[in-house]
Amino acid sequence: MARKGRSLEEKPAIVLEGFQGNSAVADICRGNGVSRPQYYKWRDKFIEGGKSSLDTSGKNGDARLKSKINELERALGRVTMKVEILKKTRKCRAGSETLQRLSG
Repeated sequence: MARKGRSLEEKPAIVLEGFQGNSAVADICRGNGVSRPQYYKWRDKFIEGGKSSLDTSGKNGDARLKSKINELERALGRVTMKVEILKKTRKCRAGSETLQRLSG
């Protein structure tokens, strides 16, 4: 069968057509220009994706936690930079005040 790239919308639509059971997988594959092994790979990935999206423990929970950690690390980095800028600004002000006192 000739290779044709399928969009992210087309693949699940073809797999869902097979789940409906109105047509044989061979007919669905032939009608969409997809090999049966390819259809079954897509089906298996589709099922696995559904399982993992329903899993509230394990990898999905870890991904959410890692995302939250990254968000908090970025926020901490921004606050740290602000503190450093304020320290430098304060030192500059203190230095200029000292110069003014010495020169005045």
